[in-house]
Amino acid sequence: MYRKIIGILICILFVVTGIVPLCVTSDNITINENNIGTTNTIMLYPSDDAHIHQHYPDTNAGYLPYLFVTNKAGVWNWEQDGLIKFDLSIIPPYITIISASLNLYYNVYINNNPAGRPITCYRIMSGWNEMSVTWNNRPSYYPTATSTAYVPSSYGNWMSWDVKNDVSLFVSGPITNYGWQLMDKTHWTGDPYSVPYISYRTREGSPKPYLEIEYEGNIPPNTPSKPSGPESGLPGTSYTFSTSATDLDNDKIRYGWDWDGNFEIDEWSELISSGSTDVREHLWNSSGAYFVRVKAEDENGVQSDWSEVLAVFIESEEFLNVDADGPYNGNIMEDIEFDNTVTGGTPPYEYLWDYGDGNTSSGDPHPTHNYGNAGNYTVTLTVTDSEDDTASDTTWAYINAPPNTPIIDGPNSGKPETLYTYTFTSVDSDGDDISEYTINWGDGLNETITGPFISGTPQTKNHTWDSQGTYTIKAKATDIYGAESYWATLTVSMPKNKMNYLLNNLFERFLHYFPFFEEILNQII
Repeated sequence: MYRKIIGILICILFVVTGIVPLCVTSDNITINENNIGTTNTIMLYPSDDAHIHQHYPDTNAGYLPYLFVTNKAGVWNWEQDGLIKFDLSIIPPYITIISASLNLYYNVYINNNPAGRPITCYRIMSGWNEMSVTWNNRPSYYPTATSTAYVPSSYGNWMSWDVKNDVSLFVSGPITNYGWQLMDKTHWTGDPYSVPYISYRTREGSPKPYLEIEYEGNIPPNTPSKPSGPESGLPGTSYTFSTSATDLDNDKIRYGWDWDGNFEIDEWSELISSGSTDVREHLWNSSGAYFVRVKAEDENGVQSDWSEVLAVFIESEEFLNVDADGPYNGNIMEDIEFDNTVTGGTPPYEYLWDYGDGNTSSGDPHPTHNYGNAGNYTVTLTVTDSEDDTASDTTWAYINAPPNTPIIDGPNSGKPETLYTYTFTSVDSDGDDISEYTINWGDGLNETITGPFISGTPQTKNHTWDSQGTYTIKAKATDIYGAESYWATLTVSMPKNKMNYLLNNLFERFLHYFPFFEEILNQII
């Protein structure tokens, strides 16, 4: 009985004093005692900033890299006010705000030096957007100033406004966050044409404005990025998925993966550094639609929201897959046989080949084709199965041009049994090396000069003809891909020797007048 009374008193104490247990949970956060007492500082950049101009009431200035603030006492009431807003949605409502400062870089003034003038910050009370806000549609603001900062004696300095109370209200929820309006409310008493313009940098400029918040507690990690990975696959096949998130407290993060879309974590990663990418392998054994999502949890157990969903469709049948093999190589007007590999889908298949030279063929899975010109050709094979599913694959065919007809350089006449030198030169239009020169000397002898040689480099060969006569030298070049040039020719004359002719003639006449000497010679020989 005594224990029950004590328990009731403790509960009443919780209600009256507002004390709550150190562990609180909700759908997207978990706070435990490790979070309490932790002090951190974050710096946020604006989501929107712009200035509005009384003299140009329908002009939007949200795209500019500067933000003007001017007192209304200028000529024609040229009041200009600055608007600025920050996204605070990352900060959960249970966080205690210790301090918060709005900081803008004062980069220049126009007309008189505004040193010492107070610039007042007011809490905005209605919605606005930097790319549409103007003087005529400007939001309302709370009439009591949030804080005031004084313009420094020189530009090139930061100005800071204390916005702790507003940020606390924005984060905890009683007040909607529409940001702040900056105004020069001190009446200008000088020449209205010399009212000072105060210029600050915006988020489109540099350095950017920022909101610095010191807080106590633990902010959950950002919502992880939508999982990256294939959107379709086959049963029993492993696929790779990845995601990443950051933690404003710079805590380590682990990722919880929901592979089947039931909002339950099926797999946790190890703790890794904030901002690091988590990579997972996963397979499904059954066909169907699977909705993959992931959430992040920091080292203190605080969790983010679920990420966007990646829908993955696991098919019951193997996809139609086509491989056009290749690449293919050949010479001009040389038949090339094309091949392929097709898997999956539902046979029989229909084949359509596009050879890349304006010609196509269909029906034959292994056709032959030749090309009339050298070059690289894109070859595409499209296959259609009996279910009218199609798949394509692309490869290429390299068609080689033969070397040019060689040039044979050397003497075109001479004497038998004398050594002569000839050079053979061929240029390949593709720049391919010459693998060999084939030479026919016209006297029954053939020779080969074996390379490879750089295209256009002369090659030398020596030859001797044993007897007089007229000979035709023929030569052709072959490149490293086997393409052969046309035959080149050079006619060479080996006339009779005059002295030999005279001696032979005298000897024949001697035998004619002295026939018995021929008989003696025959007996000797």
